[in-house]
Amino acid sequence: SPAIEDIDNDGDLELLIGTTAGLEVIDIKLDAELMDSWSMYRGVMHRTGVYDASVMTIGDKENIIPKKFYVSDNYPNPFNPTTNFYIDVPEAGNLIVRVFDVSGRLVNELMNTQVVAGRISSRWSGKNSAGAMSPTGIYFLQVETGSNYHVQKLALVK
Repeated sequence: SPAIEDIDNDGDLELLIGTTAGLEVIDIKLDAELMDSWSMYRGVMHRTGVYDASVMTIGDKENIIPKKFYVSDNYPNPFNPTTNFYIDVPEAGNLIVRVFDVSGRLVNELMNTQVVAGRISSRWSGKNSAGAMSPTGIYFLQVETGSNYHVQKLALVK
């Protein structure tokens, strides 16, 4: 992917193209302030070269409200000692996140709180509600919000 940036800070723009032979730079002699520069560079094993330029962004992802309820797979899985996951909540309300063992006993309540619509990041450290490390085994993550309900398996390996 090509990039346009004033990499040598001389006031004009350069066109950068990554090739299998290296990084090709073409000085296009256009004032940098005449256009908003954009940059993107995807290197592969045979491309070389480094330039200090900003990367294109889509915008502020924090303000995106999900269209539907979703719980991501936990990662890593199996895990030791901590696993991460996120929950997309399309509307404000109460969010309850719990972990149960294979016998159906509550191991830990990770969250029971009012949340706003959005993406909520969470994690389980493998500990029970008393703060002790849980034994190796299969556990179940239960997530509830209003009319939404989700259960998935977690594998804790020591």
